[in-house]
Amino acid sequence: MLKIRYPVVASDFDGTLLRSDDTISQYTQDVIKEFISLGGLFLVATGRMHCAIVNRLEDAGLGDLDTPVISYQGALVKTSISDKILFDNSLDLDVITDVISEARARDIYIHGYLDDILYVEKEMPWTRAYVDFLRIDFELVGDLLEFLTQKIKDGKHSCHKLLMMLEADQLESQMRHFLDKFGGGIDYNDPSHKFKSPPRAIFNTSSEHLLECVSLNAGKDKAIEQVIKSKGYTMKDVLAVGDSLNDFTMVRRAGMGVAVQNADPRVKTVAKHITTSNDNDGVARAIETLILNEA
Repeated sequence: MLKIRYPVVASDFDGTLLRSDDTISQYTQDVIKEFISLGGLFLVATGRMHCAIVNRLEDAGLGDLDTPVISYQGALVKTSISDKILFDNSLDLDVITDVISEARARDIYIHGYLDDILYVEKEMPWTRAYVDFLRIDFELVGDLLEFLTQKIKDGKHSCHKLLMMLEADQLESQMRHFLDKFGGGIDYNDPSHKFKSPPRAIFNTSSEHLLECVSLNAGKDKAIEQVIKSKGYTMKDVLAVGDSLNDFTMVRRAGMGVAVQNADPRVKTVAKHITTSNDNDGVARAIETLILNEA
C-alpha cells in the first residue's frame, strides 16, 4: 500500500483537466507523471465515449500507459491500449424505449451510443458542433429506437448512454421532468430530496446543453469504486476533481473531493477543497498541494 495520502487521483476531462483552448499544459502533464512515478493511480473519468477520450490521453502524457479509462459517466470501463473491458454497465432496453419515447413526446432531439459509435436520426446544427469538438464521427439511422432495439435484442451490442440536446434555458426544467418520471439521479438543488418514481436510470448533465441518461449501475463514483477495489483501495483513498453535475457524486464521495474554480456552484458545495480553474492547471495544483507536498 502506498504511503502517500491519496494514492488514487480521478479527474474529469472537459472543463477540469482540459483547458478552454483544448490543450493540457506541460506543467500538468509533468505533475501527473510525478504522481504516477510515486506509484499513484491516475484515472480519467469522463462522460465522453471511450474512443473520444482515448484519443486525447496523449495530451495528458498518458498515451503510453495501458490504464483503465472511465467513460460514459461510468457506464463503461475499458483499458486504453489493450481494449480490455473491465466493467460494462449498459442501459436496459425497456429504459431505452421509454426514455426515447418520452423525449419524442417532448420534442427533444436525442441520440444514442452503441458499441462506441454515435447514432443519430438526423443531422442537426448541434450535431456537427458536438462531433467536431469531440473529434469523432457519427452514423445516421432512420429510426433510432428501432435501430437500437434490433441491435440490442441480438445480445451482441450494448447502449451505454442516451444524450438529449437542449437549449440552455430548458435544461434544468427538462432534467427535473425526467428525474421525476424515471426517478434516477440527484436533485442537485436539494440532494436530500427523494423522487416519487422508482429509480430506473440516472439523469444528469455535463454542460448547459446536454442532458444525459445512463444505467443505474453507472456513475463516475461507482466506476471508480469498481476499479480501485481490486487494488485494495476504497473511496477514502481517492482525490477526485471535477466541475460539472456529472462529477457531483465522485466529488462528494471521495476522501478528498476537489472542485475546480470554474465548477458549478452545486459541485463546490460538496467539495472539501477548491483548486484553481481548468485554465490555471487546477488538477495539477490540487495534486501538488494535497499529495506531492505531503509525500
